[in-house]
Amino acid sequence: MRSSWAGRPGRRQAMSGGVVLCRPWPVTRNCSRGKRPCRPKPPRELHDDTFASTAMINLAHIARLVANGGRVAALLRDALTLAGRRRDLYVLVDGLEEAAAVTAGRDEAIHAARLFGACAAIREASGLLAPLFPDDRARNLAQVRDQLGVDYTALWNEGRAMTLEHAVAYALEIVAEK
Repeated sequence: MRSSWAGRPGRRQAMSGGVVLCRPWPVTRNCSRGKRPCRPKPPRELHDDTFASTAMINLAHIARLVANGGRVAALLRDALTLAGRRRDLYVLVDGLEEAAAVTAGRDEAIHAARLFGACAAIREASGLLAPLFPDDRARNLAQVRDQLGVDYTALWNEGRAMTLEHAVAYALEIVAEK
């Protein structure tokens, strides 16, 4: 039996922030089922849950940009719940930042500042890369700072003090409100 990893149609990857989420699997020739090449099922190392959660967060971002609030809430709730079960930091932080952007868009700057603070603390503590949508994040942070003024720093620090579990529960509660 021979295996080949390079550039085959069976190669499957999902990218998130420059990190390969799923490795390619080998395509074997002359397998026991006959002369046709066969392909084993892909490994479920990081499962389809990571890809699905990331896709839901991207869809929530798009829905927010086209002002579909009900769809945003449902997608974020599902993505955060799914990623929370796996404790997938990459996806959770991106989901929390999207939830913060949603609350900033609703003029709920208090909640947005806390969520942005929690995201910053989680990114620093875990060494995660830059946000999924950095320009959007900067725009939302500026909007929140302008709305809150002096109170911004205190609320940001409250968010930084949150644990990951508390931040996810807080985001789910805020997103479900409207």
